[in-house]
Amino acid sequence: MLLRLGWPAPMQFAVVGGGLGIAAALAAAGLRPDAALSSTPSAARFAWPRGRLLWIGLLILAGLLAEGAMYDWSVLYLQQHTGLSQDRAALGYAAFAAAMAAGRFGIDRLRRRFSDPALLASGALLATFGMAGALLSPHPAGAIAGFALAGAGLAPVVPLLYTAASRVPGPTSAAALAAASSIGYAGMLIGPPLIGLAAEFTSLATALWIVVLALGALTLGSWRLKRVT
Repeated sequence: MLLRLGWPAPMQFAVVGGGLGIAAALAAAGLRPDAALSSTPSAARFAWPRGRLLWIGLLILAGLLAEGAMYDWSVLYLQQHTGLSQDRAALGYAAFAAAMAAGRFGIDRLRRRFSDPALLASGALLATFGMAGALLSPHPAGAIAGFALAGAGLAPVVPLLYTAASRVPGPTSAAALAAASSIGYAGMLIGPPLIGLAAEFTSLATALWIVVLALGALTLGSWRLKRVT
């Protein structure tokens, strides 16, 4: 919307950043004090990820690789391969982010009816089909709808897998989360440049199939989560 209105980037960052700062300050008032989180903070030490924790971390990595690719490449893909203008192409990422947010708000209700592995696997499968559909669709609307499905499917990844990591026996919850997230966020770091490198040798449309492969691996790995955790 701000692009269509012709606002320059510095003004956009100032308005959005200022709004986020106010929201963060208001939200911080609702955070629980440290004493309520852990009675033995000194017991929290980093746990080298192995076994169950390593498996969960790798699943997070696959999910965040896909998420990072959407952050960096979805708008450019719509511009290059569907001919959308910059402001309209931004709708692809907006659809992805909005669907993911909606999924995150609704995940607790779904957990009352379905197991975590089933939710993860079905979500990853939905994301796989959504991403593949976006890359195969010749129409911008189809690609945007595919990105939205990918966002909805990826919504359970972080909350459910972080919960699973915190329940791994042995390390404290804090240490287990630190270990799993260390692996997981590597996907956010390596995913976008990996796709950019592949695009140099092929095309962005071809390189984004890496995301489909990562989501497929996440789907298969999620079915094993019940046995692993």
